[in-house]
Amino acid sequence: MSSMVPLSPDFSVQNAALCSDQSRATGKMSFRSAVFNLTNTIIGAGTLTMPFVFAQVGWLAANAICLLIVMLNLYGVHLLCAASDRVGGEGVYSFEALGYRTCGELGSIYAELSFIIGGLGTLTGYMIFIGSLLTQVAGLAQDQAYIPIIGVMVFVIAPLTWQRSINALRHASLVAFLAIMYVTCMLVVFWDQIGEYKDDPSQKYVYKEVQVAVWTAQSIKSVNLSIGAFGVMNTCLPVYGELAVQSSRRIIGAIVCAMLLSAIVYEAIGMSGYFLFGGNLFGNVLLNFDASFVQAHPWTQVPCRVAKIAMALILSLSLPLSLWPARSAVCSVLFRLSSSGRSPDQGGAAASDALFRAVTFGILITVTILAIQIPDVTIPLGLVNSLAGGSMLFIMPGLFFLFSIEDRAERYSFVHWRVYAFIVLGIFVSILGFSLQLRSVIT
Repeated sequence: MSSMVPLSPDFSVQNAALCSDQSRATGKMSFRSAVFNLTNTIIGAGTLTMPFVFAQVGWLAANAICLLIVMLNLYGVHLLCAASDRVGGEGVYSFEALGYRTCGELGSIYAELSFIIGGLGTLTGYMIFIGSLLTQVAGLAQDQAYIPIIGVMVFVIAPLTWQRSINALRHASLVAFLAIMYVTCMLVVFWDQIGEYKDDPSQKYVYKEVQVAVWTAQSIKSVNLSIGAFGVMNTCLPVYGELAVQSSRRIIGAIVCAMLLSAIVYEAIGMSGYFLFGGNLFGNVLLNFDASFVQAHPWTQVPCRVAKIAMALILSLSLPLSLWPARSAVCSVLFRLSSSGRSPDQGGAAASDALFRAVTFGILITVTILAIQIPDVTIPLGLVNSLAGGSMLFIMPGLFFLFSIEDRAERYSFVHWRVYAFIVLGIFVSILGFSLQLRSVIT
């Protein structure tokens, strides 16, 4: 496909069937629904962390890091789609299935572990965000965050996770997108009307001036959080499999649109939040809108309360989408351990309704317990994004692409040097990011 050449020259040397522009009509998801689903997955928890990201490295450096991560994501998605198309006539649409079909059992195990660990960490972060926001809204003490966590899990999230089709969640994605637009506009208006928050009546908040670029021992958090903020790998294959008109060009187009929408939102929230509060920001920017802020600017009370409720809603609606790959990975593990005769590459799609819901219930219970026990959201998100995020963004796409090539001479030829470099970069980023993040948590 000639349009893919700017993304990867490797793509143009593959067989004619893979390079064909011919599309397949397989699923029910429209292009618009795909964009909304992908956008909703990307801008979930990342929205709340972007001002913190900007504060840790400076506004210009933060933009440069985000641009680099977007470009790497697009290349990784291209490799995944190419591998998926190559291994079968209809391809495979989950990481564990693709790992099994390309790298055998070891590839499937690697994908399963990455998505189970990464999924649990990300979902736990979502629930911590939800608990902290609704605790402020309800006027509860921080040690009572378990109340909104359990309430939202039982009455909002659990019913949505019972759906067996991602396309069934398209309306939830639309509601979440509209809610994030409200939060974005609110922060921009606050920045325009207030400027710099230097009038804290309690005198406890010290405004730290904004910087163009800076690097400290804590700045690694910005890189790790940015990897997670633009993470699209966890849902790109399931969405690719459900597209009504299916082609690599179409899924790449949907992801480009989703990335563009997400980047606009992140830029608006990151810049306005950073310039409004300066360098002393919480990981969750909405927690900066506390009682002292409202006391200094009483007209912000209602918008702040609505924003916290809206963000809790966004995360609640994003969680069922983010749960999808982790649940599929758990189903693959169970197929491997059982004597049912099903191979691990079938994932959640081959699970019975009873198994599908049992796995869903188990994950939700685990995430709820972890969210109640871990009060600091930077712990699960930072560690998971550095380790599992680097694995999903760099290593697995490269490995699965290479091992989808049956000809060993071609697989190990120099023409694929970019893919090998991509894998090496992933190993470096994962080890360095995880070690520095762990050191930051300990200190």
